Amino acid sequence: MKKVIISILILILVILLIFFLEVYNKERQPNNISLLDSENNNINEQYAVGDIILADSSIIKAKDFTTINNDNLPVAIIVGVKDNGAVFGLGVHRSNDCLQWTPDENNSSVFDFVSTYAETYKLTGEYASNWYIPSIEEVNMIYENRETINTSLQKIYELDNSAAMNGLNTNWYWSSSESASKDDYAWFVHFVNGYAGECPKDFTNLHVIVVRTF
Repeated sequence: MKKVIISILILILVILLIFFLEVYNKERQPNNISLLDSENNNINEQYAVGDIILADSSIIKAKDFTTINNDNLPVAIIVGVKDNGAVFGLGVHRSNDCLQWTPDENNSSVFDFVSTYAETYKLTGEYASNWYIPSIEEVNMIYENRETINTSLQKIYELDNSAAMNGLNTNWYWSSSESASKDDYAWFVHFVNGYAGECPKDFTNLHVIVVRTF
């Protein structure tokens, strides 16, 4: 009987020790971790990959998008959440032509496209600025979510083929990320198979897409 009582007391002590260790560890966690988790949950509740963002900042699912309003055109498709918790979206238009990364006096560059993007597609208000060329990590995320993104882009294109590109297709897309070892090289992703590599900045067989955060 005495051994049983001792065993029970030891078990109670172990349970209490585990409980107090859990409380202690939770109290030691930095506050910004819980805040970040909370922010990400809020973002995920508001946005989902493939959501269509309209010019008035409203959000609509591809399945619910049935008509084009020329006064409230689609501006972006949600791609995902970055490591820092920011939601980012893909502009619904890509460059019509292949462009080189490095600007010169004879050829347009990726930077010409992004600097005139809002003006070209008549974007005003908050969407008239803050577009940028995606990093290699962001282009990779776009590739990974391409099927959902393409569904939204093609839905828009079917309603009005001037309102969006007809999906990302199998193009090669520039990123804004430069090579760490070669000054005249930059990173790209090939949307045939997701291959990411480096190529000369004056290569003219790649398209450009733009993104922005929301």
